[in-house]
Amino acid sequence: YFVDSYYYRFTIVDDNFKPFQIAKNKISIFIFLKTGWKNTLKVVHIITGLATGGAEAALYNLLYGGLTKHCDNHVISLGNEGVVGPKIKTLEVPVTTLGMPNGRPSISGLVKLRRSVRDFQPDLIQGWMYHGNLAATLACAFAPRRPILVWNIRQSLYDLSYEKPMTRQI
Repeated sequence: YFVDSYYYRFTIVDDNFKPFQIAKNKISIFIFLKTGWKNTLKVVHIITGLATGGAEAALYNLLYGGLTKHCDNHVISLGNEGVVGPKIKTLEVPVTTLGMPNGRPSISGLVKLRRSVRDFQPDLIQGWMYHGNLAATLACAFAPRRPILVWNIRQSLYDLSYEKPMTRQI
C-alpha cells in the first residue's frame, strides 16, 4: 500500500476523525485498530540526512503544515543536522543525529537509534529515503511495542545502473 507524505498528512491527521465514524480512510482505520483511540499519535521520522533536498523539505513542510499540532513527533537523522535540522527544531520537534558516515552503519549510531526509539515509544515509524527506510525497519525491532512502519521513497528511478551499488541492492 503506497503512501506519500502529502496523503499521509491528510489521512492520519484529520480533525474530523472519530473512532466510530471511519468509512473511507483505510490508513486511519488501520492506525485506530493498531494503536487504539488516542489524543496524540507518537511518530518517529527516520531520514538519511537533513541537508537541503526534496525529502528533507517535504519532511519540514509536513511538520510545519500542521502535523506538530496533532502528533508528538521526533526526527532521527542517520547523519547530521544539516540545514533543515535547526529549522525543524524551531517547530519544537526534537532532532536526534546518529552521526553515521554515508551508507555505513556504525555501532554507536545503532545504539543511539535503539535508545531513541525505546525512550520515545512511537506508535508509527516513518522512514524517509532508502537508508532511512532500512533504519526505520530496524527501529521497529527495537521498539518496546510493535509500531506501524511506513516507507517513503521520494525519487524518480530512470535506470538502476545510474544508482550507487549499495542503493541498487536496496
